Amino acid sequence: MHDRLVRLVIIALLVLVAGVPVVLSMFIDRGETHDQTLIIMTPHNEQIRYEFARAFNAWRRERGEAPVEFRWITTGGTSDLVMQLESVMTAAARRGTLDRGEYDLFFGGGAFEHNRLASGIDVNIGGERQRIRIVGVPDLGLDGQDTEAFLAETFPVSELGGEPLYVYEPTDPDDPETGRAWFGAALSSFGIVYNRHALDWVGMTDHPPRTWRDLAAPEYYTWVALADPGHSGSIRATYNTILRHKGWEEGWWVLRRAFANARYFTDSAGKVPTDVSHGQAAVGMCIDFYGRYQLTAVGQERVGYVDPAGLTSITADPITLLRGAPNRELAEQFIHFVLSPRGQALLQRQRGQEYGPHRYELRRMPIRYDMYYKPQAPGRIDIDADPVNEQEKQYWADSEVDPWAIARRVPEGMPDWFGPVATIAHAMALDVHADLQRAWRAIMAERDPQVRAEMLELFDAMPSRLTLSWDDDELARNWRDILDDPEHPRRDEVVDELDALQRRVTDGWPELTDDDRIEWTRFFRNNYRQIVRMRSR
Repeated sequence: MHDRLVRLVIIALLVLVAGVPVVLSMFIDRGETHDQTLIIMTPHNEQIRYEFARAFNAWRRERGEAPVEFRWITTGGTSDLVMQLESVMTAAARRGTLDRGEYDLFFGGGAFEHNRLASGIDVNIGGERQRIRIVGVPDLGLDGQDTEAFLAETFPVSELGGEPLYVYEPTDPDDPETGRAWFGAALSSFGIVYNRHALDWVGMTDHPPRTWRDLAAPEYYTWVALADPGHSGSIRATYNTILRHKGWEEGWWVLRRAFANARYFTDSAGKVPTDVSHGQAAVGMCIDFYGRYQLTAVGQERVGYVDPAGLTSITADPITLLRGAPNRELAEQFIHFVLSPRGQALLQRQRGQEYGPHRYELRRMPIRYDMYYKPQAPGRIDIDADPVNEQEKQYWADSEVDPWAIARRVPEGMPDWFGPVATIAHAMALDVHADLQRAWRAIMAERDPQVRAEMLELFDAMPSRLTLSWDDDELARNWRDILDDPEHPRRDEVVDELDALQRRVTDGWPELTDDDRIEWTRFFRNNYRQIVRMRSR
């Protein structure tokens, strides 16, 4: 009798648990609930998601508006999310439901991916190839201010160090789903995070990393943490930065040795600084705020972070309205908040300060110029003449950061390798990592200088399609310096060869065939195995 009663009670409780949501749903206005939800695709970590959701709702309450529910779509890195979005939009285009979208915003990732979204995608509809728009152009006006005025105040200039800060190109004022638009929400740089105790373990205490080239040191063998550029947009941007600042040959020289020293290639760029802080790796490449956050989390006595001087790019980390956003007005309001001085203060202010974070110091670089300096004239900036905004920076966790002072423009004529860099990195290292490491170990162990030189020449070789071809030794030796000199008489020759290389490398990208990747992978694998066989006995 007792057992039967227990079973009946359990069944009743199960029915109650299952039935309550159904009963309550009968009394809920689904339209109202839907209007109070923001659905955001983002590669951002939990700390950023929590602080912006909390701060946005606090701001809305002050305006007499109800708080909203946030639904975060976090299924992978930026590249993974872009592919997911494009797949969803392709299916919607074929159904004819593009203007009834599933997501409101894409928040975070690099400018390259947001440009890709803003450019639209090609879809086969009824046997015909069509380019469709998958972003919307938002109205960011609020409280009587129109969009153009708000953007002019937020972005007095459109670029920093040659990198765009935003795109706003409406083509039809009566159709908000036409045109192109994304807006930089923060600024990002890329650097090296390191564990001071681990440096001691590998004998590098007196030589902490300062440049990308330091990651090539043999002492770091199996102690470097890296992310997969095929999944992480931030690490792909890092590799691209190294190639653009150091040049094609030297850039791959550095990257290949860092790859050979790598302990792993993770799908999540956020794992790298966490593992370094825990001592599971000695050094790693990461986006700046991931590194700085670890300084807060575990202390500067354990973890260090450095932006390689003159060898890192400052780029926008954007936010984009998506086509058919189901909660468009809320999405527009959220973009406005993120770009406002109050939203920007959240990025860098210390925990506990007014308008600062509640739980996590984000330690990100605001994108608004007026957070760093007080411009003396509308639409004009001059860091040498504009006074520093001490009133704001006194509350910052990193008061010394100043992207406007350190941004370095890539020389005109230097190609952008963001697109194909992941494919090349996979063929060179990720898909043949065991062979790469065996070759690197053989080189480090080789004692015969002549044999070692031959091994290194083979180690650094590239397939013909990925090789620069110079007419003479002067260009081969000095092309990087020549490119930096706009008055050099042979500069046009350098630009022409770089253009030719870019055409060879990017021919067919982003639809590089399997044959391309297989051919390059076979080339690198054969070279690495030949190096192992060359080792002298």
